[in-house]
Amino acid sequence: MFPAPSCIVLHRAHTDMALLGLIDSNSIPLQNRTFAALYLLSLQNPDGSFNLTNTISYDPLYSLGPDPISITALTLLALNSDGFTSANPTISHSLNFLSESAVANFEGNGHVYSAAVSALAFKAYDQPDNAITAVVYILSQQDNDGGFADSGRSTYPESNALDTGWAVIALETRSSEEGALSPINSPPVAVFSLIPQTPTVGVAIHFDASASRDLDSDQLLFIWTFGDGSGTHGSSSIHTYTEAGNFTVTLTVIDSGTNPGPLSDTTSLTMTIQPAPVQKSPTFPTNTTELWILTGAAGAVAIIGAAYYLGRKSARGPVAPTPVTR
Repeated sequence: MFPAPSCIVLHRAHTDMALLGLIDSNSIPLQNRTFAALYLLSLQNPDGSFNLTNTISYDPLYSLGPDPISITALTLLALNSDGFTSANPTISHSLNFLSESAVANFEGNGHVYSAAVSALAFKAYDQPDNAITAVVYILSQQDNDGGFADSGRSTYPESNALDTGWAVIALETRSSEEGALSPINSPPVAVFSLIPQTPTVGVAIHFDASASRDLDSDQLLFIWTFGDGSGTHGSSSIHTYTEAGNFTVTLTVIDSGTNPGPLSDTTSLTMTIQPAPVQKSPTFPTNTTELWILTGAAGAVAIIGAAYYLGRKSARGPVAPTPVTR
């Protein structure tokens, strides 16, 4: 049984989890539910957050309450299971605290657990916009092995089952009205590559966005702009620049998801288009040195030819006049 509100309970998180489980299984008498809820409400701070106990605000080494955000979100979930709604001033105050935390990116990287529990709380109180903000943050924290890790764990940044489990639950939250699983749309990730890597004027550049992805497997729309006033659509494109200079290529990927609607991601790359190389004529010199060499060679040929002609003429002697016949 739960103690009366005047008693000291070691961890509020224990009360949260017990209240969630017992109410869900209809295993707790109404009087005990009331005592538990009153105890939780007594731990609220002026900013809307909740303390871990009546003597400790939070414990960074405690898995279920490493920071005020996660403690507040878990408490809101427990109170929601007991019938509390956002119309209650205490609940509304705490939801505002969570909303501000979500806007502030949950105090930076590594707070997956806080974001996951917050996403569940936002969905429980029908705040889809805040829930999406939390889900987007969760997805940004996924490790290369597919798992998740909260910075409050001693094994951080190694993925662990606890944080991964909470993240998975948060990504498919339950509708409070319909009771059916309603997955929240995840944003796509825009990625592209180009060939050649050092493009020049007049050379066709191949752009490829096939590496872009969407966790929901939604259909994707690709929108390109090339920084020279032109653009196109499609997962791949070919573009040729007619002038040298710096141009910013921008790719925007839009998915076809719902709940609440299509989401997008944009990535850009500024690249330098080099001038086209100057083609040298194979038969005509292009600089002063080559012109002097050519002129000298022509003069030498002329001198040699004249000397040869005069030498042959001298060797034959005078030419006899041709007699004139009358």
